[in-house]
Amino acid sequence: MTEEVKTDFKYNQYLHTVECPIETLNLLGGGGLRFGTLIEGAGPPSGGKSTFFYQTARNFQRQYPFGILQICDAENSVDDLRLTKAFGIDINSPNYRINYTPSIESMYANVSTCLAECTKKNIPYFGIIDSWTALNIDKDIAVNAEQIEKKGTDAEITRFASGMMQKAQIGRYWLNMLMMQMYRKPYILTMINQATTEVGRFQSKVTSGGGYGFKHNIQFSLWFEKKAKELNGEGVGAVIDGSKSLVWVEKSKFMPQLDEIPMYINTKKGGIIESHRELVEVAVAKGCLHKSGAWNQINEGDKSVRWEELYADEYQAEIKKKMIAKFRSEYMLVDALYEEIDRLKTAEAQSKVLSSTT
Repeated sequence: MTEEVKTDFKYNQYLHTVECPIETLNLLGGGGLRFGTLIEGAGPPSGGKSTFFYQTARNFQRQYPFGILQICDAENSVDDLRLTKAFGIDINSPNYRINYTPSIESMYANVSTCLAECTKKNIPYFGIIDSWTALNIDKDIAVNAEQIEKKGTDAEITRFASGMMQKAQIGRYWLNMLMMQMYRKPYILTMINQATTEVGRFQSKVTSGGGYGFKHNIQFSLWFEKKAKELNGEGVGAVIDGSKSLVWVEKSKFMPQLDEIPMYINTKKGGIIESHRELVEVAVAKGCLHKSGAWNQINEGDKSVRWEELYADEYQAEIKKKMIAKFRSEYMLVDALYEEIDRLKTAEAQSKVLSSTT
């Protein structure tokens, strides 16, 4: 029996992150989403939740090709063609896992198995639960199966065989168990959570479920809401080229909360999120660009350029520098984060120089 081969991956919670398709979040987080976290993406349908997390998964594969990417499919809706062609995910990688997980218990079993493998091999992990809303409880599934077996197609489906609060309680228990396995390790588990409408006595409101586990165990929560379609043409023959959503940082343990971050999805390209558009829009809102009509200046006295020209790489790099400086001046913890990253990078560079001279 051969031993599992470990990598020489040396994880650091400040130097190692996973880039996401929203540049504003990457800049606030010192490079991306933080490892060691349970992340929720909630909101109404068509807001871009799945698009955001699957593109983040693609980035994870590119940044950490030796790490495990796992998809827990609770809706039987994961399409290989979309994953490969639209998002660029390598489903043929030996480190790619996909599991059908109809219940919370089966989800935990599959995720826990992957985390144990990552611990043994010393490799990072990125997981997607698609979606938490669709997960059932094993007891409910068993009760309904028994009823159908006895009564055939006339059986009444018992929606809450275990009680209405059981899913919330079981969910919180297993999330707690996962948190213990993920604590201070290079693992990220994301949960897509479909929002529902609650109708009260006086008004209705859109909210995400999940129970106490999602209120206490989640370290980072994003809310996605579609705001507008981008149409090519008018009337019946109009073609949807894309859409704009707004993203709110509802809860965060490692970056400042920010509201109404724009997110542009290009439908023609299979649903690719165009981060350069979001970056320019946030830069204008933060006063990092000098805008006059359709013309813009990055610094006063610079040559004025049109909005679309700012999408070029050379301008995007300059805008990012200005936004980092802005965020560092506004948020003490962002400034402390970049100070620590600079210190670690300097120490790493010095260590390489010393090892090359000895």
